[in-house]
Amino acid sequence: ERDMRGTAISVTIALVLTVVLICNILAAVLPVTVSFAVAMTAATLKLLFYFVAFPETAKRAKSHDTLQRRGPMGSLRAALQVIRGNDFIFRMACIAVIGAISSVGSSLVIQSYLTAYIGMDRKQLAGLFCVLILSVLMTLGLLAKPIVAYWGEVRTYQGCLLAVAVFPATLCLCTEPWQVMVLMGLFTGPMFLQVPIISAIKSNLVSDAEQGLIQGALASLVNLASALAAPIFGWMYNACTQGGLVVSQGTAFLPLLATSMVGMLAFFVSLSLPVVVPDHVVCTADSILSEALLDPDDNVLADEHPLKATETRDTA
Repeated sequence: ERDMRGTAISVTIALVLTVVLICNILAAVLPVTVSFAVAMTAATLKLLFYFVAFPETAKRAKSHDTLQRRGPMGSLRAALQVIRGNDFIFRMACIAVIGAISSVGSSLVIQSYLTAYIGMDRKQLAGLFCVLILSVLMTLGLLAKPIVAYWGEVRTYQGCLLAVAVFPATLCLCTEPWQVMVLMGLFTGPMFLQVPIISAIKSNLVSDAEQGLIQGALASLVNLASALAAPIFGWMYNACTQGGLVVSQGTAFLPLLATSMVGMLAFFVSLSLPVVVPDHVVCTADSILSEALLDPDDNVLADEHPLKATETRDTA
């Protein structure tokens, strides 16, 4: 059911994070060679599933929609038409990209900032990781459903973006490891809550046949933004701290504040979204492509296949 997708995605992410937590515990116990072999086996099985059983990439897929999107370029064209075909989806995609730039930038800067200027050692970082996992699990497992039910998906998403924007700036106020643990324990859950909300909103805006397409397009855009953000904020941190040689903690504030500004930009753009998510969009990529086959001058498709042309116009 569409109204249960947000909850289902939250539960799925919570289960994945539970597995991640278990795997990290096992990785600390098992030998490196065994851990590496298990990781490679899991990656191989995932690739086999993608190319053998996954509907969008399986060779035995015979449906018209799947054949039309076969290959990276076909999927890219269809995904771009879905995103550009609706203003709400387009704005959501832009917000997700800007938010990803802020999240990746802050994550990259914070990793070095905690060890160089807060003085956290390996044991404290391991404890921090457990705190982050527990924060996300509690948020997704206990708080996500009542919060979304009260505020709605759009308002909750805007609150998540505000948390993404405020967190790096508030981190500048921390001087002790325990302060960082408390702060990240409070902010990580709300920041991570945007992931299932985005997925739920996107899935409710397109047809069932377009679910994998829109989710894949969103993941690709976020990965592209991450690839752009990493070198930019990495260079900024190294330039401000001179590769970590500057002792003053304030030298690392500029890249943290820069990530906050980018996150605040995503929050301000999200304020343009309507409070209620629009109804399901019926103008999908396949209908747009079918409409494009109609010759505007002589209407060849309408002459040869009058019934198909009528159905195409009704769908568009």
